[in-house]
Amino acid sequence: MFPELEDIPRLRRALGLTQKELAKLAGVSQSTVAKIENGNLMPSYEIAKKIFTVLLNTPKKEPIAEEVMSKYVISVKPSEKIEKAMELMHEYDISQLPVIDDHRNIGSITDRGVLAASQEIDWEELIKMPVRAIMEDPFPTVGLKTPVSAFSALLKIFPAVLVTNGSEIVGIITKANIFTAIINVRSY
Repeated sequence: MFPELEDIPRLRRALGLTQKELAKLAGVSQSTVAKIENGNLMPSYEIAKKIFTVLLNTPKKEPIAEEVMSKYVISVKPSEKIEKAMELMHEYDISQLPVIDDHRNIGSITDRGVLAASQEIDWEELIKMPVRAIMEDPFPTVGLKTPVSAFSALLKIFPAVLVTNGSEIVGIITKANIFTAIINVRSY
Protein backbone atom coordinates (compact mmCIF):
# COMPACT_ATOMS: atom_id res chain seq x y z
CA MET A 1 0.00 0.00 0.00
CA PHE A 2 1.32 3.42 -0.99
CA PRO A 3 1.15 6.68 0.95
CA GLU A 4 -1.22 9.38 -0.27
CA LEU A 5 -0.39 11.48 -3.35
CA GLU A 6 -0.34 14.55 -1.09
CA ASP A 7 2.69 13.02 0.67
CA ILE A 8 4.88 13.14 -2.46
CA PRO A 9 6.33 16.66 -1.91
CA ARG A 10 7.12 15.97 1.77
CA LEU A 11 8.75 12.63 1.01
CA ARG A 12 10.71 14.09 -1.91
CA ARG A 13 12.07 17.00 0.17
CA ALA A 14 12.92 14.69 3.08
CA LEU A 15 15.14 12.77 0.69
CA GLY A 16 16.74 15.98 -0.56
CA LEU A 17 15.45 15.44 -4.10
CA THR A 18 14.29 18.06 -6.56
CA GLN A 19 11.26 17.41 -8.75
CA LYS A 20 13.64 16.94 -11.67
CA GLU A 21 15.73 14.37 -9.78
CA LEU A 22 12.64 12.43 -8.67
CA ALA A 23 11.30 12.46 -12.23
CA LYS A 24 14.56 11.12 -13.62
CA LEU A 25 14.78 8.34 -11.02
CA ALA A 26 11.13 7.38 -11.60
CA GLY A 27 11.36 7.55 -15.39
CA VAL A 28 8.69 10.25 -15.76
CA SER A 29 8.83 13.91 -16.79
CA GLN A 30 9.48 16.72 -14.33
CA SER A 31 6.24 18.37 -15.40
CA THR A 32 4.36 15.18 -14.46
CA VAL A 33 5.82 15.31 -10.94
CA ALA A 34 5.02 19.05 -10.67
CA LYS A 35 1.41 18.51 -11.81
CA ILE A 36 0.91 15.63 -9.36
CA GLU A 37 2.37 17.68 -6.49
CA ASN A 38 0.16 20.65 -7.39
CA GLY A 39 -2.94 18.44 -7.52
CA ASN A 40 -3.43 19.12 -11.23
CA LEU A 41 -2.92 15.53 -12.37
CA MET A 42 -4.26 12.22 -11.10
CA PRO A 43 -1.52 9.80 -12.18
CA SER A 44 -2.11 6.31 -13.49
CA TYR A 45 -1.35 3.43 -11.15
CA GLU A 46 1.88 2.71 -13.07
CA ILE A 47 3.19 6.28 -12.74
CA ALA A 48 2.24 6.47 -9.05
CA LYS A 49 3.93 3.10 -8.46
CA LYS A 50 7.15 4.33 -10.14
CA ILE A 51 7.23 7.51 -8.06
CA PHE A 52 6.44 5.82 -4.74
CA THR A 53 8.96 3.05 -5.45
CA VAL A 54 11.66 5.71 -5.73
CA LEU A 55 10.41 7.64 -2.68
CA LEU A 56 10.15 4.58 -0.46
CA ASN A 57 13.39 2.90 -1.54
CA THR A 58 15.82 5.83 -1.85
CA PRO A 59 18.01 6.31 1.22
CA LYS A 60 17.79 9.72 2.87
CA LYS A 61 20.48 12.17 1.87
CA GLU A 62 22.62 12.98 4.88
CA PRO A 63 22.91 16.71 5.60
CA ILE A 64 26.33 18.31 5.17
CA ALA A 65 28.04 21.07 7.13
CA GLU A 66 27.03 23.93 4.85
CA GLU A 67 23.36 22.93 5.18
CA VAL A 68 23.30 22.99 8.99
CA MET A 69 25.85 25.66 9.93
CA SER A 70 25.20 29.17 11.15
CA LYS A 71 26.84 31.50 8.66
CA TYR A 72 27.21 34.30 11.18
CA VAL A 73 30.26 33.46 13.30
CA ILE A 74 30.44 35.55 16.45
CA SER A 75 34.00 35.57 17.76
CA VAL A 76 36.44 37.46 19.95
CA LYS A 77 40.11 38.30 19.66
CA PRO A 78 42.56 37.04 22.28
CA SER A 79 43.33 40.63 23.34
CA GLU A 80 39.68 41.55 23.99
CA LYS A 81 38.47 41.66 27.57
CA ILE A 82 36.62 38.70 29.08
CA GLU A 83 33.80 41.14 29.81
CA LYS A 84 33.35 41.63 26.03
CA ALA A 85 33.14 37.85 25.51
CA MET A 86 30.56 37.58 28.30
CA GLU A 87 28.50 40.41 26.78
CA LEU A 88 28.51 38.69 23.37
CA MET A 89 27.49 35.34 24.87
CA HIS A 90 24.66 37.06 26.74
CA GLU A 91 23.52 39.17 23.78
CA TYR A 92 23.39 36.24 21.35
CA ASP A 93 22.30 33.65 23.94
CA ILE A 94 25.26 31.38 23.24
CA SER A 95 27.61 29.58 25.59
CA GLN A 96 30.84 29.60 23.59
CA LEU A 97 32.88 31.74 21.22
CA PRO A 98 35.79 30.95 18.95
CA VAL A 99 38.86 33.07 19.52
CA ILE A 100 40.05 34.32 16.15
CA ASP A 101 43.32 36.15 15.55
CA ASP A 102 44.24 37.36 12.07
CA HIS A 103 41.58 35.05 10.53
CA ARG A 104 43.06 32.04 12.38
CA ASN A 105 41.18 29.79 14.81
CA ILE A 106 43.48 29.91 17.84
CA GLY A 107 41.23 29.08 20.78
CA SER A 108 37.83 29.29 22.40
CA ILE A 109 36.11 30.74 25.41
CA THR A 110 33.10 29.15 27.06
CA ASP A 111 30.69 30.07 29.83
CA ARG A 112 32.00 27.04 31.77
CA GLY A 113 35.56 28.32 31.41
CA VAL A 114 34.58 31.76 32.66
CA LEU A 115 32.75 30.26 35.65
CA ALA A 116 35.72 28.02 36.45
CA ALA A 117 38.07 31.02 36.35
CA SER A 118 35.73 32.96 38.64
CA GLN A 119 36.36 30.35 41.34
CA GLU A 120 40.00 31.44 41.46
CA ILE A 121 39.86 35.11 40.43
CA ASP A 122 37.64 37.91 41.71
CA TRP A 123 34.91 38.83 39.17
CA GLU A 124 35.96 42.49 38.97
CA GLU A 125 39.52 41.47 38.16
CA LEU A 126 38.49 38.59 35.86
CA ILE A 127 36.29 40.62 33.52
CA LYS A 128 39.13 43.08 32.89
CA MET A 129 41.56 40.34 31.87
CA PRO A 130 42.16 39.51 28.20
CA VAL A 131 40.43 36.45 26.74
CA ARG A 132 43.84 34.80 26.20
CA ALA A 133 44.19 34.49 30.01
CA ILE A 134 41.49 31.78 30.18
CA MET A 135 41.37 30.74 26.53
CA GLU A 136 40.67 27.06 25.91
CA ASP A 137 41.57 24.79 22.97
CA PRO A 138 40.33 25.88 19.54
CA PHE A 139 37.19 24.31 18.14
CA PRO A 140 37.84 21.65 15.51
CA THR A 141 37.22 22.56 11.87
CA VAL A 142 35.48 20.73 9.05
CA GLY A 143 34.91 21.50 5.37
CA LEU A 144 31.65 22.65 3.82
CA LYS A 145 30.81 19.22 2.37
CA THR A 146 31.52 17.22 5.54
CA PRO A 147 28.51 14.99 6.38
CA VAL A 148 26.86 15.39 9.79
CA SER A 149 27.87 11.87 10.81
CA ALA A 150 31.53 12.80 10.39
CA PHE A 151 31.44 15.70 12.84
CA SER A 152 28.59 14.88 15.21
CA ALA A 153 30.99 12.88 17.40
CA LEU A 154 33.13 16.02 17.76
CA LEU A 155 30.13 17.79 19.31
CA LYS A 156 30.18 15.25 22.15
CA ILE A 157 33.62 16.58 23.09
CA PHE A 158 33.62 20.19 21.87
CA PRO A 159 30.82 22.75 22.24
CA ALA A 160 31.18 23.81 18.60
CA VAL A 161 32.77 22.99 15.26
CA LEU A 162 33.92 25.66 12.83
CA VAL A 163 33.27 25.26 9.10
CA THR A 164 35.95 26.34 6.66
CA ASN A 165 36.13 26.93 2.94
CA GLY A 166 39.81 26.56 2.24
CA SER A 167 41.46 28.57 5.00
CA GLU A 168 38.47 30.91 5.52
CA ILE A 169 36.10 30.36 8.46
CA VAL A 170 32.60 30.51 6.96
CA GLY A 171 30.34 29.02 9.62
CA ILE A 172 29.88 27.45 13.03
CA ILE A 173 27.93 24.38 14.11
CA THR A 174 26.65 23.63 17.60
CA LYS A 175 24.33 20.93 18.90
CA ALA A 176 21.47 23.39 18.40
CA ASN A 177 22.21 23.50 14.66
CA ILE A 178 22.01 19.71 14.46
CA PHE A 179 18.71 19.65 16.36
CA THR A 180 17.29 22.37 14.10
CA ALA A 181 18.33 20.43 10.99
CA ILE A 182 16.64 17.28 12.28
CA ILE A 183 13.44 19.17 13.10
CA ASN A 184 13.43 20.86 9.68
CA VAL A 185 13.82 17.56 7.82
CA ARG A 186 11.01 15.98 9.85
CA SER A 187 8.67 18.90 9.19
CA TYR A 188 8.71 18.44 5.40
